[in-house]
Amino acid sequence: MSVKSNASAALMNLRNTPRDIDIFSEAGGVFKNIIRFVVVGFVLISGPAVHAWERVMVLEAIHQVENPNDTMRIGRRGELGPFQFRPAVWHMYTQKPFELAADRAEAQLVAEQHFEWIKKGLERNKLEVTPYHVGLVWNAGLRATLNGRASAQSRYYAERVANLVEYAAKTATTESAATTTIKKDTTSPVGAAL
Repeated sequence: MSVKSNASAALMNLRNTPRDIDIFSEAGGVFKNIIRFVVVGFVLISGPAVHAWERVMVLEAIHQVENPNDTMRIGRRGELGPFQFRPAVWHMYTQKPFELAADRAEAQLVAEQHFEWIKKGLERNKLEVTPYHVGLVWNAGLRATLNGRASAQSRYYAERVANLVEYAAKTATTESAATTTIKKDTTSPVGAAL
């Protein structure tokens, strides 16, 4: 079984979806390269860079948990788009029509702002900013998270987000290390050709 098949199988199990999706395929190799660059930077630098890679990975994980099939129908609670925004959350950040929540680029902008709002709320209340906590707030809300009143379903949602981020980070780190090793080995025919 290939590495890509293993990755897809692991993601399918984490999301409990019938579709075989590689989380890096959404933006072609661009997302994969961004993750590789940021994770390598995180490993080498550590500190403030942690939030940069977390945001990219966490938002992609939230997208995969919320709407892995990219359904454009409005949900039973009024949620829409790749991040399944509800109108109230959408309008916290933009005056644009809610229908634009179905557009990936528009939704990404709002998702980034919402991530930053969640991050600040967690920091203000002295809770560590982790993929799990961000996922929990995204699903249950800040107040429920802070009061320890998030439902079991919301905790499971947050675990799925955290698992996807952990998997993506490990995959990116492993691929980056393999690429670095090949590039440094100039004695091999493969390394010398690079």
